[in-house]
Amino acid sequence: MAIHNGEISYVSEAGVGSEFKIVLPKSGEVPINFKIIDEAKTTRSSMVKELILDPIDEAMQLKNTENSVKKVISTIESPKQTILLIEDDIDFRTYLKSLMHDDYDIYEADNAETGFAVVIDHDPDIVVSDVILKGMSGIEFCAKMKDSPSFSHIPVILLTGSFSPEIKLKGIECGADDYITKPFEKNLLIARINSILKGRNLLKKFFINEVTLKQHQLKIPAEYSDFITKCIAIIEEHLENEEFTAAQFALEIGMSRSKLFRNIKSISGLSIAEFIRYIRLRKAGQLMIESDMHIREIAFKVGFNDQKHFREQFQKLFEMNPSAFVKKYKNSFANNKTAIKVTQIVRK
Repeated sequence: MAIHNGEISYVSEAGVGSEFKIVLPKSGEVPINFKIIDEAKTTRSSMVKELILDPIDEAMQLKNTENSVKKVISTIESPKQTILLIEDDIDFRTYLKSLMHDDYDIYEADNAETGFAVVIDHDPDIVVSDVILKGMSGIEFCAKMKDSPSFSHIPVILLTGSFSPEIKLKGIECGADDYITKPFEKNLLIARINSILKGRNLLKKFFINEVTLKQHQLKIPAEYSDFITKCIAIIEEHLENEEFTAAQFALEIGMSRSKLFRNIKSISGLSIAEFIRYIRLRKAGQLMIESDMHIREIAFKVGFNDQKHFREQFQKLFEMNPSAFVKKYKNSFANNKTAIKVTQIVRK
């Protein structure tokens, strides 16, 4: 009860019974630093888990992220990404839902507190929130999202009926990805949502192609490709260190761990631990094609001491076992070095 600023008491009389009294503050009276995430919750999102897992526990990560590649690819290719609508006017919320339900799966909330709980449970691809809400405002909600190391990568679009420059400035300052004034053309909102999600999906698709060494002609802004290149270089410097951690990674790249997590999540859809593992496997695939090393040697070279675990992870990423990968690509690479791309990153 303490974290809710509440009280609980009871009165008991033998032979008569007991009366319990619970007192909770109104939503507007909840302190600003109220912690919504339950640390004892056993179903934390992968993002929250990543912030407390250090050093990397490969066995635990394997259990929780068994189908990581397929999940990322399905996110890219699925016509149904998820939107959270936060709006206390039920009629307007229903109208917004009618604009989007054909193309997106919709979550709804009538206040920011409930909306944040939905974010924790469902990790939506994007949030559309009104600014004026009962209790926590849309601007306060957005600021809370952007201050959270677990959810700051999720885009937020704010809607408002106010033309006040001060309100718009606050929306920008809180980190909103877009700010739309009502009334607006319905196609404008859909176009803004599509544009933001298309950019995120392009980054994820680019990363998957890079990590699986596939030829592609995708182009992304230079700052993103430079970031990926730098990440790959740092991880490859520590390939033989199986215990290379997220904290060490953040230190070497010169970012806080939360910022590194946010950048990696936005680009790849992965946690830091998953990202490191993918780069290890990427290097393994490259060595299988370019060198005459045995698969066992390569596994050790990229930081996998457990051969079975290495083969399982390689199969999940490349959708074939190491032997099949070598058979498919090694000869063609020897004859034509453009058969599979191993180093070049295309910039926009």
